[in-house]
Amino acid sequence: MDVFLTENGLLAFSEMALLSRKSRPCGFLAGRFQSGRFYVEEVVPASDEDWTSPDVFFRLDKRAGGRIIGFFLFSHAAAERRPLAQPHACGKLVLAVKKRRSGGPGFKGFIVDYEGRFFFKPVEVVRDKGGRP
Repeated sequence: MDVFLTENGLLAFSEMALLSRKSRPCGFLAGRFQSGRFYVEEVVPASDEDWTSPDVFFRLDKRAGGRIIGFFLFSHAAAERRPLAQPHACGKLVLAVKKRRSGGPGFKGFIVDYEGRFFFKPVEVVRDKGGRP
């Protein structure tokens, strides 16, 4: 299982990394899951209060036609993604983004899983090199 960041997804993260100097953006990921791969096609920014809310997640997913595949946050710290250890996030993708000195974003991917307790299972992140998936 892995994560494929499409050209549109990469562009959105690059723009957020460039524009958000002090804030740490977070939000939702829209796309699809196919053949063991999450395809991140769109990024939906949210407020700190909304991005972990089950109610907001289900309302947004319904409006997006079931296309919300996960969450993102601009932090690689495990403590920052801990609020997503909830039933509504189980099986969903969490993309931890970090601003690099070069200005471009760096990524770590996780799947929220549950075996007696919630945990974050690492997954590989693959970037689009200009072609469509």
